[in-house]
Amino acid sequence: MGRMSTTRGEHNSQLASLNAAKQGRARLVGAALTALIVFCGLGACSKEETNAPPAPQTSNTAPTNSTADETTEPAPQDEVVDEPVASPAPEEPEAMKTGDKAGALAATEFFIKVIEHDMVNNSTDLLDEYAFEGCGRCEYLRGVAKNQEEMMIDVSEYTFTELEISAPEFTGDTTLLWDVPVKATVKSSTSDSPDTPPVKQNTPVDLVFLVGFSESSWKLVEIEDPK
Repeated sequence: MGRMSTTRGEHNSQLASLNAAKQGRARLVGAALTALIVFCGLGACSKEETNAPPAPQTSNTAPTNSTADETTEPAPQDEVVDEPVASPAPEEPEAMKTGDKAGALAATEFFIKVIEHDMVNNSTDLLDEYAFEGCGRCEYLRGVAKNQEEMMIDVSEYTFTELEISAPEFTGDTTLLWDVPVKATVKSSTSDSPDTPPVKQNTPVDLVFLVGFSESSWKLVEIEDPK
């Protein structure tokens, strides 16, 4: 596992120091921040039958023109479906320009917004950009987002509530590496159809965000359980 990008699409050749600093730390891949439950609904449609009107009786009187009882059904119209609108991506705060404790705190807050954005939009764009390539739980979250997209799961909410972020602790040697404890309740609401009620969950989490700084850029190195 080699390099880390400092900006979108660019690769930082100095990621080796972050990689070395991360060796020996336990990475949790199988633990989920929240579980998705998908309900499948079946619908039935009924067909109504109508009796044909009786044939008009003939008479010896001259025929008359009549349009009574003649009805014309309106032409079917195409159903208008509202396309989902993606929420705007979060912007990096000014405090993320430094590799100190304040920068680590700002980076952690930003990375939480990155996770919220990608999960609610069934996207991996921001995690692809900001997650370190060796981040096991980041890879898990990317897999969840891809599965949601493939199964057409609508995620109307994915937020970290009751958020408590403790003071960052420096854990690097020659690398600017910080542990940032995070406690929160992850609120999620998902549905596989507009006709089915959403599945809502409140999942308490107790995590440590490992964030690294190199050449004016922060990376989410790993998300771990507390030691």
